[in-house]
Amino acid sequence: MEMFLRYKGEFLSRASVRWRVEIWQQAEEAFAHVGELTFPADSPLTIEWPQTPKEDVICSAVATLKIESPGDRTYEDLYTIAPGRIRLDVYRDGVLYWSGTLDPEFYEEPYERGAFYDVTLTFSDFGILDRIKYDLSGVRTVEAIVGHCLRSAGINYGRVVTADYISTFFPTDIKPILPELSVRSENFFDEEGEASTLLETLEGVLQPHG
Repeated sequence: MEMFLRYKGEFLSRASVRWRVEIWQQAEEAFAHVGELTFPADSPLTIEWPQTPKEDVICSAVATLKIESPGDRTYEDLYTIAPGRIRLDVYRDGVLYWSGTLDPEFYEEPYERGAFYDVTLTFSDFGILDRIKYDLSGVRTVEAIVGHCLRSAGINYGRVVTADYISTFFPTDIKPILPELSVRSENFFDEEGEASTLLETLEGVLQPHG
């Protein structure tokens, strides 16, 4: 299924930076109506990157979006959909800034009143990869595996940098690039045949080049 725009909205930050958020959902066809999001004045969007050791190859972030619910449980149905099928795209002055998918484990209704109350939606960029098992086979290039993980994460992204941040060199002082490096899929299965998660896989193929 394709992703179609379901909700959108804009707000300004303190420095008059214009932020646009879009919520996309997998569906059979485009939605007849795209809902308009309204935001509370205080902290409508927070994106948090935890402190990560420099040897870690993945620095995942969590985005918390606060929106005003116009009616009772307006957005509750978003949490009845399988993980990875709801995506948040964040634009800063028209440029894609962050993307992630809805985490269905975090949602609660405040039940303060019947309408016009704040609800919080939580999105993660790579968190979903910890729930998806590696399902490829045979010899695969590192680029193919990274691309598979990114597509499985469901995020909106442009290109994959293939050499700029690689510190590994061949004896000829040439940096390897991801399309030229291959690994066997068997490396991502244990002795009992249990597959690694895609998060473990992504760490495994990127760690040697960090």
